Amino acid sequence: MNEVAQTNPIEAILLYIRTHFDEYNFDLIKDQKYYGILIEEFPDLDLLEETKLFHIWVIDSSAKLGNPRLTFRKWLKNSSKWSTPPQLRGLAFSEKAIYLVYLYINYWRKYLGCFCVSMIIFLVKVFC
Repeated sequence: MNEVAQTNPIEAILLYIRTHFDEYNFDLIKDQKYYGILIEEFPDLDLLEETKLFHIWVIDSSAKLGNPRLTFRKWLKNSSKWSTPPQLRGLAFSEKAIYLVYLYINYWRKYLGCFCVSMIIFLVKVFC
């Protein structure tokens, strides 16, 4: 891969689309602006990786790709919705479980009462 593509994420994405993604109706000017907007709109996602995953989905699906830019934006929206929250990235599975239980307990604290919450926290610390 050339040096420009390694330093500029938009160039890396456009290079991938131009060289590998034949099903995508590539337009350099339109796609430079479009991916610039997407990078600002979805800062927590790796757009190059998402482009590769989208490409695999297009190859494997039997659906015709009518509007690839709109379909890809919907793909990113769903990916952002279902991806791991930034505060959980890089944590081990047990740490993620503890954090999610902590969030769950804090939500239910007002309904369960202090004793139940204390008991659940104790059990989580003992068994996790």
